[in-house]
Amino acid sequence: LNQHFLPQAYFCGLVAPRADAAASSDDLLFSHGTLPRFHHVVRLSAATFAADMLSVLASVGVAESTAHRFLQMRDGHDTGAAGRVRRYYTRESAAAARGVYSVDYSTFRLPEPAWLADLAGYTHGIR
Repeated sequence: LNQHFLPQAYFCGLVAPRADAAASSDDLLFSHGTLPRFHHVVRLSAATFAADMLSVLASVGVAESTAHRFLQMRDGHDTGAAGRVRRYYTRESAAAARGVYSVDYSTFRLPEPAWLADLAGYTHGIR
């Protein structure tokens, strides 16, 4: 896989990738991981985004009033991707994509995306 599309568990060095995945990737990345390079690790979620970003900004010394102004400046950009996936995924392609990132679902204890169950006939674990 291209490093831009690697499961995050591999990219952060939390789980060793299979030999065939590592063969085309930077060995240093996998031997040392990238997690120590980050100061904050958060799960992006619309429900917690503002609170998470206020916490991150406060930890680097941004005044709360400035942080609130920054958050208000967001353009409200919403791709609507969660609502459009049904147009792009079949039951089989969704199962394949879920399979590629299964290590992230287990490592980070991620919930199944709600849209996945909405696909006609999708059953968790079909590969």
